[in-house]
Amino acid sequence: MQKLMNSRVNLLEIARQAMLAKGLSPDFPSKVQAQLNKLQAPMLDSSNERSDMTNKLWFSIDNDDSLDLDQLTYAERINDHLIRVYVAIADVDALVKKDTSLDRHALANTTSVYMPMIVFPMLPEKLSTNLTSLNPNEKRASIVVQMDVDESGRVADYHLFQSYVFNYAKLAYNSVDVWLETGALPPEPIQRIKELASQIRLQDEVAQRLKKHRQSLGFLTWETYDPQPIIKEGQVVDLQEVKINRARELIENLMIAANTCITAFLQKNKCPIIKRVICHPKHWERIVQIAEKHKFPLPLNPDSRALENFLIKMRAADSLNMRDLFLVIKKLLGRGKYIVQAPTDKTSQHFGLTLAPYTHATAPNRRYSDLIVQRLIKARLVNQACPYSLSILQTMLQTCTEKEICADKAKRSVMKSVLALYLEDAIGKTFDAFLTGKGEKGNWIRLISTAIEGKLINGYQNIEVGDRLKVKLVSVNAEKGFLDFVQEKH
Repeated sequence: MQKLMNSRVNLLEIARQAMLAKGLSPDFPSKVQAQLNKLQAPMLDSSNERSDMTNKLWFSIDNDDSLDLDQLTYAERINDHLIRVYVAIADVDALVKKDTSLDRHALANTTSVYMPMIVFPMLPEKLSTNLTSLNPNEKRASIVVQMDVDESGRVADYHLFQSYVFNYAKLAYNSVDVWLETGALPPEPIQRIKELASQIRLQDEVAQRLKKHRQSLGFLTWETYDPQPIIKEGQVVDLQEVKINRARELIENLMIAANTCITAFLQKNKCPIIKRVICHPKHWERIVQIAEKHKFPLPLNPDSRALENFLIKMRAADSLNMRDLFLVIKKLLGRGKYIVQAPTDKTSQHFGLTLAPYTHATAPNRRYSDLIVQRLIKARLVNQACPYSLSILQTMLQTCTEKEICADKAKRSVMKSVLALYLEDAIGKTFDAFLTGKGEKGNWIRLISTAIEGKLINGYQNIEVGDRLKVKLVSVNAEKGFLDFVQEKH
């Protein structure tokens, strides 16, 4: 970190200023520190409210450098048709109590902000990477979602309860994926822990069942380019692609299923339901036009199943360039937002997931919306009233939506500075690109098959979002994160 601070361009200071510019707090105030100093791990009692599942072979799979572990998973085969899978979610509310200084600061940012060179956590690291993290070789309090998944991938039954769990192995996506896909030598914990290999394969089986079922309903399957910069001694030396692999899919599918069951639980128990939804695509007409260029007719009214069929066709026909197309489609669909639904309200459906009940609940160390949902769950599990009024929930969720937008903008701003450093020697070079945005504040392009975006300062007449063009890099400002391009004539 010190070398980043001593580099010609101070990336850490750029990151801090980006947080402040977007109304986010990069530091924890003194009141939070005072409360934090008094915190100790909660007592591990044996009350009837919380069962003990520490004898189950729980494990985590996350990024190589992740320290804030929110979920563990475990599965068992019930019979020839059913697999029972468990998702344990860190009980953050056990230490971060409602309306305390810690809680109020978490609501101020509403999310952890993951920059290329630093993380600004929603909760102090004493909590998020220690006391409320489901760390290896530790007994921890959790909320468990138990799901019975049949051969078709449908969740036939589910239950929620409080339990203690124990993380027997901390695993990483990439090494688990190589083992799953190629049969290479498994990561050390899989070699050491008896039955861990069969446990992972069983979870992979149930995850693929769940994925297949959602795809049959029109679940949109995205494959985009998501590179992370490799920074050494203050210099950006390379970009490393983060791929959606089978290990990531395993966790993603189980988390989506758990989130869906949690929402159904709240609905069944007549609780307010917090959802993150894209109810209607923002620019469906433009998506229809893009599909027409590829000779694929889409209906005039938004249809997620039809859009998924188009994406499947494009994946098969143009696998090299599909990620760039998918990025355009995602941008045209628009951002999701948090809403609160009263128990008596009509259900709102998430367009991209085609799931009527869907929330965020599986990352309470990283997202405030998930912490709110956790408090709703715990209240109903012990037959207590909802801890929030509808009006307060609506205000908090609006804050969550707004702050997540701010966090995304701050991350993009810093990433532009990082990528500007990476491209400093490329001024005058020509690239293939496509238009990603048009507006009053400017016109934006993305270089083909990379995450590098910049401003198109001229030559953007008569082109629309998604159109391809050749561009030349004409100027770079790493401190401000500016990458300026002009359109090259054919």
